[in-house]
Amino acid sequence: MDANDISCETDFNDLNTRPIIVKLLPARNAQRPSIQFNMEDETWENAGERLRDIFKLRSVKTAFLQAAPVVNSQYRYDIVNIIAAAGVESVCVVNPGRPPGWFKPRHDPG
Repeated sequence: MDANDISCETDFNDLNTRPIIVKLLPARNAQRPSIQFNMEDETWENAGERLRDIFKLRSVKTAFLQAAPVVNSQYRYDIVNIIAAAGVESVCVVNPGRPPGWFKPRHDPG
């Protein structure tokens, strides 16, 4: 779902609903893109387990996906599958060229 949809709007200041932002950053040396969860590096191998741990106690099970424009769509598909398998109920996709007004600029992909 597009992050501009009203159902994606969230409060960055509320500790219970603060968004988990999954970033896919450009690959280095023809490898898979790098992954970050809220600015912290993560590996593809541990991403599912880490997301399960993050979301198991949360009442709002929504993740925000922010991918650099150069990231291949197959990797976007792969990470959405990992997110869904971790028990996340909604994935809001943030378009870097048209982020929602409520979305904090410091979370834009670098």
